[in-house]
Amino acid sequence: MKSTFTLSTLTLAILASIPALTTAGDCPLPGTAIYTLHNDSKGNEILGFSCTKEGNFNQFKVATNGSGTDLDSAYLVSSGALAMSQNEKYLFAVNPGSNSVSAFLITENGLELLDVEPEPGVRPVSITFHDNILYVGNSGDNSIVGFKFSPANGSLTVLPNSYRKISPRTENKGLIEYSSDPLDIAQISFNGDGNTLIISQRKVNRISTVMLDADKIPANIVYSTTSSDPSPFGFAFAKRDVLLVTHEYLDTAGKNTPNSSAGTYKLDPVTGQLNKISGALASGQTATCWTASTPDGQVFYATSPLTSAISSYNVGFDGALTLRQSKAASTDPVPSDVAIANGRTLFTINSSNNIDKLGKSSISVFHINDDFTLSAVATIPNLPINLMGLVAR
Repeated sequence: MKSTFTLSTLTLAILASIPALTTAGDCPLPGTAIYTLHNDSKGNEILGFSCTKEGNFNQFKVATNGSGTDLDSAYLVSSGALAMSQNEKYLFAVNPGSNSVSAFLITENGLELLDVEPEPGVRPVSITFHDNILYVGNSGDNSIVGFKFSPANGSLTVLPNSYRKISPRTENKGLIEYSSDPLDIAQISFNGDGNTLIISQRKVNRISTVMLDADKIPANIVYSTTSSDPSPFGFAFAKRDVLLVTHEYLDTAGKNTPNSSAGTYKLDPVTGQLNKISGALASGQTATCWTASTPDGQVFYATSPLTSAISSYNVGFDGALTLRQSKAASTDPVPSDVAIANGRTLFTINSSNNIDKLGKSSISVFHINDDFTLSAVATIPNLPINLMGLVAR
């Protein structure tokens, strides 16, 4: 459905900006912008924050023309609700309530909504982009589906025969079953070459890979690897097809334990299989979930909401994993999604998982020092609950 969003609406969104959310100098890199999704059953919107030349963060809001889901927690249990094109010209968002995807043009002053398209899956929670191809991970029916994006007219088109249900209980076999376990898919992402999809499946302790053919349609084989530790959640790529995965670690009673960890895997670009490099390396924190890497793929930061911690890891040339700092920084309220801009600034969404107690979220800003330690710079306060996804440029 081609959007009817107009430039006048965009102008109103910009004029509604909230100036001086922080004091001058709090934004260390003028020109930086960050985006997050306000997941709301009454209507989703992108919250954007641009860094002015004076060093302030200004906020703007743009509707996605789709809806979200009101949950009883302050964050949706997924990673990657937003994706940005490699040239940083386009932003894409999931709409879990209306089962749709929105595409935006990134402008100097904000966002312009280009298109909103329905998709055949149920409850899209994670999205990934590579060379004008989008794939969405759906937690409602444990499925994936692809889209073709046209920069010429801003349209999204579902890729024929791209809808697949992922079976987390089938190892090294075809896509022949469907898991009825809800909220299983946590994240979906392309590998660096864009020919393989990686999907973390937190409730069944699997990381699945799906090879794509020349038309970017899934092949009939999914390789499912048992994760090094329970509940694989967020992940990001280092160099040379090395994947770092966080493990939330849910025990048999479904409770979070203080045994969260991260591990590394090597993706075979020919077969699409994952091979473990470093087993589960404990973070020393609880519920380690979201992660982001520096541009060189050597240092990763991971957030643990139940201990309000940001941990840091090193990934060696061979993919070996070492823990730099169990708690490189902390946030209040608890951190969830994390993003890095320009290799020097780290952002986290901070949300209370007790809405009655707080009812607000915030975004923390940290400077990444030369030794990869973190220094708190600013906080963007008084944001709505149910924020999901975070990207920065």
